[in-house]
Amino acid sequence: MWERESGEPHIYHWAIVLKEGNVLIGDIAVVRADDFQERGTIGYCMCKAWWGKGIMTEALSEVLRYCFEEVGFFRIDGEHAAENIGSSRVMEKCGLVYEGTRRKFFRPPTTGVRVDIVERGILREDYFKNIK
Repeated sequence: MWERESGEPHIYHWAIVLKEGNVLIGDIAVVRADDFQERGTIGYCMCKAWWGKGIMTEALSEVLRYCFEEVGFFRIDGEHAAENIGSSRVMEKCGLVYEGTRRKFFRPPTTGVRVDIVERGILREDYFKNIK
């Protein structure tokens, strides 16, 4: 499916592959894109064995660069379960600021227990201010 989508001009989806060994360990994507509003929502996942090694921060940094510098988005946002501290840190390190919490907003199929969802975002102007 990813290979079929890769030829589409407005599909933003990448595999995360280890430099050593060419091993697939996750993915990152603009899961919702609105070209007219110039905004996108990012989503990512990675095999647990690779958490905490800075790999997702590196991947998200590059996706933000691409979205702001090459695509020309005005805004990128993301969301994560409130208890997902790792994802929170990745977004914070990449400049996405806290914008709010949706209480009991999502019920994961794995547990069926509703969780709070934290929303974060970054504007193009903030991205360019922070990279200089």
